[in-house]
Amino acid sequence: MAIVLVIGIVGLINSLIQLPLSKKAAPTLEDRIRELTQSLNKSATTIQEIENEMTKRQALVSQLQKDADTA
Repeated sequence: MAIVLVIGIVGLINSLIQLPLSKKAAPTLEDRIRELTQSLNKSATTIQEIENEMTKRQALVSQLQKDADTA
């Protein structure tokens, strides 16, 4: 559930960051698909980093629980 929320937040932030500040010609379908693909790839990378961090923290928690049980 948290990962789904993160995906939504990251996607929203990426979309807001990429909003043009000035009026430009409307992007072509190919341009928009490219932008959306890049945004999705960035989101996937961020999610993978979050999952890696969660895995590391869970391993640390397990080790700390093990140490506490043997102390």
